[in-house]
Amino acid sequence: MKKNVMNQISYKARFVLGSLLIAIIPCTFLLLYYLNSMQDFYREKIQIYQENELTVMQAKLQDIARRTTEIADEIIGTIIVSDTFVHYSESSLQDKLFISRDMKNQLSNKAITNKYINNIYVMSFEGELYSSNGDVNKQEFIKSMKRKIDINQSGVEILQSTHSASYYRNQNLISFQKYLNKYTPGNEIGLVQIDIGYNTIVDAVSMRNMTNTDFVIILDGEDNIVYAPDESWLEHNIREIQDNRYNYGKILDNLKLNNLYNDGNNTIRQMDIADFNWRIIQFNSDRMFKSTNRELRNTWFLISALCIFSAVTLAYILSISINRSIVQIIHYMLKASKGNFEINVESMGRNEFAQLVDAFNTMVEHIDRLLKENVEKEHERTTMELMALNSKINSHFLYNTLNLIKLLAIKNKQMDIAHIIVSLCGTLEYSYKNTDTLVPVEDEIEFIKNYMYIQIVRFNKKVLVKYEIEETAGAYKVPKMILQPIVENSFLHAFDEENKAESENLIEISVSVEEKEHRLRICVEDNGKGFQYQGLESLLGIGLKNVVQRLKIFYKDAFSYEIKSCISEGTKIVFYIPVSDDKKGNTLGDHKSNNCG
Repeated sequence: MKKNVMNQISYKARFVLGSLLIAIIPCTFLLLYYLNSMQDFYREKIQIYQENELTVMQAKLQDIARRTTEIADEIIGTIIVSDTFVHYSESSLQDKLFISRDMKNQLSNKAITNKYINNIYVMSFEGELYSSNGDVNKQEFIKSMKRKIDINQSGVEILQSTHSASYYRNQNLISFQKYLNKYTPGNEIGLVQIDIGYNTIVDAVSMRNMTNTDFVIILDGEDNIVYAPDESWLEHNIREIQDNRYNYGKILDNLKLNNLYNDGNNTIRQMDIADFNWRIIQFNSDRMFKSTNRELRNTWFLISALCIFSAVTLAYILSISINRSIVQIIHYMLKASKGNFEINVESMGRNEFAQLVDAFNTMVEHIDRLLKENVEKEHERTTMELMALNSKINSHFLYNTLNLIKLLAIKNKQMDIAHIIVSLCGTLEYSYKNTDTLVPVEDEIEFIKNYMYIQIVRFNKKVLVKYEIEETAGAYKVPKMILQPIVENSFLHAFDEENKAESENLIEISVSVEEKEHRLRICVEDNGKGFQYQGLESLLGIGLKNVVQRLKIFYKDAFSYEIKSCISEGTKIVFYIPVSDDKKGNTLGDHKSNNCG
């Protein structure tokens, strides 16, 4: 039933439906992949961003703390080294006035040149107060001190959390106080205080691109609030704060065990500000993740809808154009199926259907021509087969003929001719039948002997060929026909034509094969005229080049060679070929069935 329904659906509808499915399936798959995988990716990305924000704030606060303590030490050091307050009590009123003016200038310069500093104060044990600003209320300053200075006090550092400074315009300040021990040189100075403006802390912890539910607070060592987004929290302990969103006491208890705490929808992190004994605590909700997740999901749905709409529209347009072209081609195919091969379909432009029309027209034309030429082709094929059958010569005919010539030569006592025939048979047999890639060295040498005998008789030259073949080396296999081009070069090109027969052993060619260190050393040497060797590429002939290239391809880096030649001193060519047990032994079989010997 389903099959019949599918058969009733046109290919145009199938094409549109298929294109729609092709668009919907990947979009659905990618959406599911996004929902299952991309959420974790973006959550991790946002967490890394939040951690980086916290690290940047920590670095800024740490820089403020470090610079504050350094300035306090610099002021103390300057006072001690300069002996400004030595015998201060015995100084005249005018000298004390000069000291006061000089101290104010020094403190003002320090405060101006350090962006984190609001004001700097120095107080002596005698109650003298020196400040970087002239608006300070001395009485209010003394009231705000955490402890009174005393000549018998021990040196101590106190960090006063954010407080409203009644002594200076009621601004919110953080005060770093350093009480000096009475045994410090220049012990008239009892206190150095550096005030940091609250706005400096606000600037340091300002967060970029965070939601309105994300915030940070800064606590001192006693959980007093140094900074909070709500300034009404200042000068309170964080455990006293009532908030519907967070239980701060529970959060602090959990952060004692780990610097990261997650209560489900919120992530709380803390980092220490070591120099001030502060903690910066970051509160992050999952609103940023949800917002990012929602934006990406909406964007993806929009892209998916556009892809599906584009796929359907494009599929419909293409299906119409394809269907029209297919119907036209089918019409002409039906004519051709009825035997009408004189039709010609009009071109459809330059698209793929135009190529199909051209191919169809060409096919019809070829079929028509082939039908007309079929009888003639069949007649020609029969004639060619007959001619090939008549001209075919059995390979045994050549060997039988050579054997007949050899017998006639022996009968007429023409032994030179008989020997030439035997050598020719050997070379033909080696060339035609030894088709293996590798041949034993002894077979290669036997071929060279037959070849050289024919060449010597052919050119009527007096040649002495020496063969020194190590007994164990003869069984190793080497690529076929690697010696013949080299020996041929020595025979035909290494000697001057005018020096044909002046002595009995004028031409000397030596062929040696031996095994050394798991390698075959194959050497061909002559005493010919030699030449100036300048590299393999400079050689004019192709025989030696081909041999070297074949051996390089077969043995790769394990093959090496040497070519030595000097004018009037001859030429020496040496091949070094690796050997192994699997290349040893004769695997060529018996090829003596047509031997003329």
